[in-house]
Amino acid sequence: MDRLRGEPSYRPCMMLKDIHRDYGVELNYNKVWKGKELSMHDIHGVEERAPLVFLDGTHIKNKYKGCILVVVAKDANDDLFILAYSVIDAENDDNWGWFCFQLKSALLSHRFIGFHEFTFFSDRHPGIIKAIQLVFPGSHHAYCLRHLVDNFVKQVMQSYPLHNKKYWSSIFKKVAYALSRQEFQEHINNIIRSMPLAKDFIVSSCPESWANACFLGNQWGVMNNNIVESWNNWVKTARFLPIVPMVDHIRIQIMDMMHRRREATMGMVKRLSPSKENALAKTYAEFSMAELYRESYRGILNPIPTCYMYESNPEHPFVINAPDVRSQPSRRRTQREKGDDRTKKKQGCIDKKVYSI
Repeated sequence: MDRLRGEPSYRPCMMLKDIHRDYGVELNYNKVWKGKELSMHDIHGVEERAPLVFLDGTHIKNKYKGCILVVVAKDANDDLFILAYSVIDAENDDNWGWFCFQLKSALLSHRFIGFHEFTFFSDRHPGIIKAIQLVFPGSHHAYCLRHLVDNFVKQVMQSYPLHNKKYWSSIFKKVAYALSRQEFQEHINNIIRSMPLAKDFIVSSCPESWANACFLGNQWGVMNNNIVESWNNWVKTARFLPIVPMVDHIRIQIMDMMHRRREATMGMVKRLSPSKENALAKTYAEFSMAELYRESYRGILNPIPTCYMYESNPEHPFVINAPDVRSQPSRRRTQREKGDDRTKKKQGCIDKKVYSI
């Protein structure tokens, strides 16, 4: 620990030698590496991994109207996890800016750092775009693909009524899911050739915020804002209540959800969450690793007959002739050229004839 404080570059391989020399103990490299990681965490603290954060607004259904702004995430079981929510009079730039400032204060109070590594998901509301740029500069902002496809159909496809909307929507999704720039550009060119008006829409939509080939942050395979739709459905009943009972109703829902999940975690004995265990079990059932390994080497390479193994036929003797050897064009050199030893070796090589049998 003392040496790591003054020498962070202290390598695990050197640790192995020092531990063996000073204590006579032989350890494997992985154990020493993990020990260094834990020590570095104790000395410098643990940097939180950047999560996916989903923002959205949903309308209130009581007579006062208004809107509920919410930011949610996914827990380790891929379930809905509410970070913050607030009631405002309208979904606009000022309210989104205020809400994001409150969110940042709450995250800082829980020692969340490294906002530049966060990935925010939204439906491209102008207020969210401005607020993210202002409050979380340097972070990544991803646009929900489902909303983008809906906008593509409404703003572009309506100018081409004879086109198949379902087909071209699928092509637009291929643009988003493309993993290489080449594949990304091929699908875009396909769309623009058929619908020239799509070019302005694609450029103005900022592909670097929704296309895999252009996005600079981490999305971990998430392309849609579906988790927020789960929130909207989860608070559907509360949205019809007056303001104060509505806020309290949502609070009770969150408390109840957290209590039930806390109780469920107490009975877990496996290392992974239920959804991850199920996914692992499904993968194991569909792809038995040992069976795949065995299948890779199931084939047998049989001996290839040679002239010595071939059964000769007196009436039709089998003869292997030497291949034709052709000299390279230009006059053949007979003397070495002056130069260093390496040049002499290269230029003075003796031609060799190779025969196959």
